[in-house]
Amino acid sequence: MTMTHVDCFTSLDAVPKKKQGDMATVLRVLHKVGRFSIWDATENDRIASTMTLIVQGGYIEPDPVTPFPWTKAILTPKGLAAAGLSPKEPRHD
Repeated sequence: MTMTHVDCFTSLDAVPKKKQGDMATVLRVLHKVGRFSIWDATENDRIASTMTLIVQGGYIEPDPVTPFPWTKAILTPKGLAAAGLSPKEPRHD
């Protein structure tokens, strides 16, 4: 018998392409799901540019220990403010 296991994880692919340039939208999704994959973050120029701004701008605390291709993303106070979220807003861990 052959068995196949398919994993499906929602991440940045949940952001419609037309909203991938909106940092607040992307930050809210990252806050909700708590991680992103390198493939989702570089799928096209728009999301890659937004993710570069988010990572290099200090809007998230990336966790380099999370296994490839995933990166755990915790919004910093700056990221929460940019997303319009309260520090008490529940997040995915």
